[in-house]
Amino acid sequence: MSTSIFIEKPVQQIHPSLINRMKRILEEVVIHSKFHCDFYKKDLKAMEQCSKFAWFVYDCGTHFIPLTEDAIHSFENEWICSIDDLKPNNLAKSTDRLYVCNTRTGNMTRIHSYKNGNLLSKLSPSS
Repeated sequence: MSTSIFIEKPVQQIHPSLINRMKRILEEVVIHSKFHCDFYKKDLKAMEQCSKFAWFVYDCGTHFIPLTEDAIHSFENEWICSIDDLKPNNLAKSTDRLYVCNTRTGNMTRIHSYKNGNLLSKLSPSS
């Protein structure tokens, strides 16, 4: 019998209703199925290790954001700053969506009025 000093983090259960809602949103927002692979290959795998996260859905795919300060700031700097549709005056026309999700409870809350500079406060678990 061999033992390992590396302990693999157990895979957590993902609430089925959360996956079903995410699939419906994916099909509604991400029109071309070729862009669905972000969700099926990356997001579902990441959900097995992270129970609370933000999920950004846009016309060309999805982006999984762990609810850590570094990940949120990185998302602001790399994504929000570069997406013209998310500028405050165009927000109403945007099909992009941002959610905070919990794999244990199945809760999914849409975040409105987000922009560069206020994302951390919008996504904080305490808000």
